[in-house]
Formats: sequence, structure tokens, C-alpha cells
Amino acid sequence: MDKRLTDIFMRHSNPDIRNIESMKNSRANNQIRQERKINKGNSNNTEISNTGAGTNNKAKGGKTSMREYTGSGEILLTVQGLDKKYVQAGRTLHVIKGLNLRLRGGEITALVGPSGSGKSTLLHILGLLDTASAGQVMIGDQIVGRMSDKMRTRLRSQEIGFIYQFHHLLPEFSALENVALPLIIAGKKMSDAKEIAREYLVSMGLEDRISHRPAELSGGEQQRVAIARALVNGPKLLFADEPTGNLDPETSEEVFDILMDQVRNRNIGALIATHNMELAQEMDRILELKNGKLVPY
Repeated sequence: MDKRLTDIFMRHSNPDIRNIESMKNSRANNQIRQERKINKGNSNNTEISNTGAGTNNKAKGGKTSMREYTGSGEILLTVQGLDKKYVQAGRTLHVIKGLNLRLRGGEITALVGPSGSGKSTLLHILGLLDTASAGQVMIGDQIVGRMSDKMRTRLRSQEIGFIYQFHHLLPEFSALENVALPLIIAGKKMSDAKEIAREYLVSMGLEDRISHRPAELSGGEQQRVAIARALVNGPKLLFADEPTGNLDPETSEEVFDILMDQVRNRNIGALIATHNMELAQEMDRILELKNGKLVPY
């Protein structure tokens, strides 16, 4: 049974691994179309250093933005001089340009920017689903660029959780089985995996939906199951790409609140891409990906 679950999980649960080359080409095409629009502004913005004490700053539209995180959690992610280039139809597209970032435990950072600015590309690189053209990514004290594919896969499964806009739950399995799958693949006994998965689902308010398959769940319930699956291996880092993008406003807020509680309680460092500025304002700080760099919003 473990072999069957593993095969199905690897075949269905992560479209970014299955179709990474196709998605690279798609993102490159989209970014080429968006490039002229995005680069209309000046590129003389200050890069984020993320060090020192944090202060509240009035930003666009009078909103408050956290320029630097004020917490003292352990530094979980360090990015230095990150570059990403695509070559498409003989043209080189420079998507990410010398980007720097630090993320601490317990810190929740919003990542904003127009479609095609490179947010998904950045998340995929940081989540070890893609590779950078240059620069350094460190998770804890481990330099990702020096790792073999096997080591990267192990680190991703142990230290990183990823949430997508669409839940990508396996339709043939219950909520409990979907959440237990990462644990089973990591080598946990079936009984232990299901017990841990049950605890996570209960913490999401899904104790009455544990045996239901995805088609029997509402959109908000499906996304809560996806959050539980992303967290069940106890990652230190969480990357989310529009996790509430497919939900109505009321359900979005409900799912977002649950996600924030889980991240806070587990002292996870989270980087969450979103177009919902109301939700972004509830996070510790907002960073905008603009002209290939991160700047305070």
C-alpha cells in the first residue's frame, strides 16, 4: 500500500515538479508580455536588508507597511544576490535581479506585485522547485546551491511547506489520507502518520470532515486540508502562492486567519504571495517585487 500511495502522490500532488519545464516556458512567455508594462517605473528603489529594528511606515494610499520585521526569531532563510534569467526565442529575460532577503521564524511576510513580475518564480526557487541562475540561497546554515538533487529533495520534504492557489488534493483519498501521505512518504508508519494527520485536521476545525473526500468538501475546507498537508511534516519555512485566490472574500478571510494562527503557533517563517491587499496588511510586512528586486510597499 505504501508503494501505491507514493506513486499516486508523486504523480498528482505537485504539478510544479511534474511539469516544471512547461511551467518555466509559460512563466517566461507571460513575463515577456508583462515586461514593458512592469518596467515603466524607475528602478532606483532601495533593496531590502531586513536587519536592525523595525518601524512602521506610511506607504501607498496611507496604508501602514512593515519595512523590517521587528521579531527576534531565528533566521531561517537568507537570500543573497539572487538572479533568474530565462532564454526564450533567442531573447534573454532577466526576471530576478540581485535580490536579497532574510526571513525569520514566526515572521509572516506578504509578497505583492503585478502578474508577471516573478512572484511565482521567486517562490519556486526558494521552495527548491526551481533553480536560480546566480546568487545564494541558505536555509538555516545550509547552502542550497551546493546540494545534490537528492539532498534538495530531502531538505524540501523536511524543512519546507508549499501551498498553492488550487488545493491539488488527491480525489481518490480522504482528507485524512491526503494529509498523511507526506508522512508516509517520509517513512512514518501508517498508523502514526494517520494519528498525526488527524491532529492537524482537528486543529484546522475539520474533525467532522476527516473521512470525506475532496469532492465532498467545500472550497474553504479543501484549502484547509491543503494547509494541513503543507504543515504536517513540521517545516520551518512556508511558501504560499495565492493560497486564498480561488475563494470568496468571506471564506478567504476565514482560511487566512487559520493559516496565520498555524504559522504563529508553530513559529514558522512564511512568505505569502497575494493580490489581496487587505490580507497583506495583516501580515508583519509587505514586500513588492518590482523590476526584479524586493522593495517596501
